[in-house]
Amino acid sequence: LAKQRMRVSLNVRADTLWGDKVLLVGNTPQLGDWEPARSSLVLSTDARSYPMWRCNVDIELPISGQALEYKLVVVRGSSHPHLGSRVVEWEPLAASCGSSVAFSF
Repeated sequence: LAKQRMRVSLNVRADTLWGDKVLLVGNTPQLGDWEPARSSLVLSTDARSYPMWRCNVDIELPISGQALEYKLVVVRGSSHPHLGSRVVEWEPLAASCGSSVAFSF
């Protein structure tokens, strides 16, 4: 069976530290099946647009008719010794699965 896809544009405000990554994690293999290390969807930013992180991508939809569930996470870079190595901070619960996401870490 061919997988269904939906084109999405994400624009997220995330106040991060140098070396951090912002990922979309969710209930599909493309989104890591809720495991941040397995998600292939990484948002990007640059000096001009920070703290806005962006991504334009085709999202694979669940084939069983389930809802697409997702959260944004910040994976802290290893250059932050006070936070430890590879700390993952999840988007607040109230903001998950929304069509318009804005949050700060």
